[in-house]
Amino acid sequence: MLAELENEMLAAADKLEFERAALLRDQIAILKGEKPVHSGSGANYRKRRGKHR
Repeated sequence: MLAELENEMLAAADKLEFERAALLRDQIAILKGEKPVHSGSGANYRKRRGKHR
């Protein structure tokens, strides 16, 4: 199952579907018992950093 998710994540990144790749990365981390790297959207990140566009 992890190998399938990892392949799907890499395929999404190759297609420039970075949001999907990030979600898959976080799911993989959770399944491995790790803390996800970042599970918020880019818009929320910009707000926290004080950069509004």
